[in-house]
Amino acid sequence: MQTLGVDCLTWGPAHGAPLVAIHSSGVGAEQWLPLRHLLPQRRILAPQLAGYGRTPFDPDQPCLPADLAIVAAAMRATGGRADLVGHSYGGYLALLHALAYPDTVRRLVLMEPVAFGFLREEPDAPATRELLGFEADERFYDPVHGGGPAWMERFIDYWNGAGAWRRMSERQRDAMLARGPKVFREVTSAGRDATRRADLAALTMPTLLLRGERTTLTARRVIDVIAAGVPSASTATVAGAGHLFPLTHPRETWEVVRGWGQRATGPGGR
Repeated sequence: MQTLGVDCLTWGPAHGAPLVAIHSSGVGAEQWLPLRHLLPQRRILAPQLAGYGRTPFDPDQPCLPADLAIVAAAMRATGGRADLVGHSYGGYLALLHALAYPDTVRRLVLMEPVAFGFLREEPDAPATRELLGFEADERFYDPVHGGGPAWMERFIDYWNGAGAWRRMSERQRDAMLARGPKVFREVTSAGRDATRRADLAALTMPTLLLRGERTTLTARRVIDVIAAGVPSASTATVAGAGHLFPLTHPRETWEVVRGWGQRATGPGGR
């Protein structure tokens, strides 16, 4: 489906309750393909963010406004209120969209959103020190090096453990490097996040905050902060999983979401 220039994967019955799923950095909307089998009753819209699929990307322009416009376009394409799901950078986008347009979101599922602005409000906290250590290399936000092999290895290993980049196949590494310039800009956007805890009170829709059991300290702390600030938030953990749990543990992930949805009449149900 093409919606306002947005490349968007869609499947499920036209009458199904709509769910918009926003992918993480470096992966593309294909990360949600298991939902064809896991949520067959839902109408799924999974837009490709700028630089993924056939969605264009202008490296000379900030990526955050373009990606937020894509999320908004996908939500409008549902024809009404929809459930909104996002993972990592996609979770950050979903959070920002829900804050800006709360009336468009029926239910919200945030899977380890990289909303790092919350951490900067507590500069001495262990998670903030971990984040600052991750960013300590002066080249990390340098566009000359950003997105290149050394940068990508640091990025992948932070989220997936030491040696994760080298364990990837050559084909996987090449695919990530091809998207390196966009991934760099996504990371830069999250690093400059200005969202504040006081903003969270505006999120009154049922909200599920999901994390992997083996994820980073920063990801766990962001979830805790959002849980404390969102009035109707629930939290859950995917056992045995790291930051990439929607990809590595899709069935377990959506079993958790369905269980919550049955209680909240949310994304796991109608």
